Amino acid sequence: MSLAKEGFIAATKRLKKLQKRVEKLSAKFNPPFNNLDKKVHMDHYGFCYLFGKRINEDTADLELIEIIKQTPEEEYDGRIGFFGEWCIGDCSAVVERYNRLQVRINALFVKLGLNIKDKVMKDISGNIYLFGKPINESMTDDELVKIINDTPEDNYDGVTNEFSGAWILWECKAVVERRNEIQARVNGLFQELGLIFESEDIGKIGADHAGNLYLFGKLVTGSMTNDELIKIIKETPESERDGYMTYDSKWIVRQSWD
Repeated sequence: MSLAKEGFIAATKRLKKLQKRVEKLSAKFNPPFNNLDKKVHMDHYGFCYLFGKRINEDTADLELIEIIKQTPEEEYDGRIGFFGEWCIGDCSAVVERYNRLQVRINALFVKLGLNIKDKVMKDISGNIYLFGKPINESMTDDELVKIINDTPEDNYDGVTNEFSGAWILWECKAVVERRNEIQARVNGLFQELGLIFESEDIGKIGADHAGNLYLFGKLVTGSMTNDELIKIIKETPESERDGYMTYDSKWIVRQSWD
């Protein structure tokens, strides 16, 4: 639940007080800490943070100083996300590393004769990835080429989840094509079995982050026979058919919410 107007006013006052404290503390050091103007942030619920660490009016000066000392200066332009997550993916130092790696790897794509570009991605924590694998500037070209060569072409259009860093393949063209093919087969089997669902969502082929496909929570592939698919349909209780597959491979039955 977001802050009511009265709560927001109180939280804003608390934010300003904490900011003034931090600025006064930074000025006491010789040399003073730089770039600490407006570095206390507030999340959607009114909690205050200094460089991703939650603080309040009872936080001692020594604790605030320790937070400042432990934070690399390149993270000073980080921000607090909606739910209090510490976001440094857009910090200038991270963006510079990301851009350098993007240029390097684009050159490797050309060298390998691949007609793709801009496949380096990052998350809010500042981690950088190539095809779902963490990478950094200290890696050799051979190490980066190995990641490229080990990645199936069908996965080239995967994306990195900006919050978790998970490699998401469920919207890849190849996965969507496989899902549509199996869905068409399953729809035909539903008709053969005389199954009519009130909701169009029931009986949908689901996919997880890794691009695996599911029918009523059971793993399915295009190589499965109709008999194997029918077995899954018949073995799934009617009360459990009204569900969906989560990205982390869990089958959630909607009716269980009632």
